[in-house]
Amino acid sequence: MVICDDYERKIVAPFYLTSAHSRISHAIALCLLFLLPSTSTAQVAFLPKLKIVFEDERALVELTPYDLDNLPQQSIETHSPYYKGSIEFSGPVLADLLNSVAGGDIEDNTKVSLYALNNYFVHTTMGELKEADALLATRKEGDRLSIRERGPYWVILPLSEREELDSEHYHKLMVWQLNKIKLGGQHARD
Repeated sequence: MVICDDYERKIVAPFYLTSAHSRISHAIALCLLFLLPSTSTAQVAFLPKLKIVFEDERALVELTPYDLDNLPQQSIETHSPYYKGSIEFSGPVLADLLNSVAGGDIEDNTKVSLYALNNYFVHTTMGELKEADALLATRKEGDRLSIRERGPYWVILPLSEREELDSEHYHKLMVWQLNKIKLGGQHARD
């Protein structure tokens, strides 16, 4: 019984409030706390940032969904082996984003590694991403991509417009839940 008394005194007792006013204030605060995560602004705050690093890790850029929203946007309506039907995706052109971060045009033979939250990664070149018209999608049908919907960042290719891209080779470039891009250097997993 001492354990029970000790438990009630140390754990339960601090949560009992003395006045009705205090209990009401506490209840309102808890309700507001639970409502916060359901707002779109709060959801964006919890989305992972996209990290862009250079080969020697000398520079790191972290971009939020808001940062990407401020860049010029394009849309692609396409099908994919990963979902049914044709869906519209929007976001910045991946090559334009990388050139902007690098401060100039990146050479086509520059190595680019794309890393996902689930530890999937693929190696490619800047030229291949340009040639494939890769889009860094942040929205699907106008709504922000969530992690559950393979977001918040998903490399999308225009498979419907360009049949030659609808192959296993290009499908592997369509990295969802993208969280890091490495430019140049060896492709060792970091």
